[in-house]
Amino acid sequence: FIPYGSSILDPARRIWQIYTMMVDAMLVYRLVRCVDGSTEISVEGGMFYFKPNVIQAKKGEVIKITFTNKEGFHDFVLDKFNVKSKVIKAGESETIEFTPDELGEFEFYCSVGDHKQKGMVGKLIVGN
Repeated sequence: FIPYGSSILDPARRIWQIYTMMVDAMLVYRLVRCVDGSTEISVEGGMFYFKPNVIQAKKGEVIKITFTNKEGFHDFVLDKFNVKSKVIKAGESETIEFTPDELGEFEFYCSVGDHKQKGMVGKLIVGN
């Protein structure tokens, strides 16, 4: 039974929409392995979000995060590894570098105002 106004293609369209959302979610981060052995990751920040909000890294590997602000004023803070960018305005970027020396999952966030409470948080997953 196909309801009036629907077509047999509607379920296929919905499956495609779900698939594309999953692919977007799986594009966890833009990762560039450098000749010097470090890893460069681009992180975008905007009004109460980080994109990506999950970053994967290897223990002992030098990580270079280029944080680009799309709107408002934001920073990038990762307390566990003493990582903190300066507060930057829309259109600006800053690259921060650190080496995770512990396995686990660690929160990063924006420390401006109540941005963290409004959901501007993410997770760094450090594995072997």
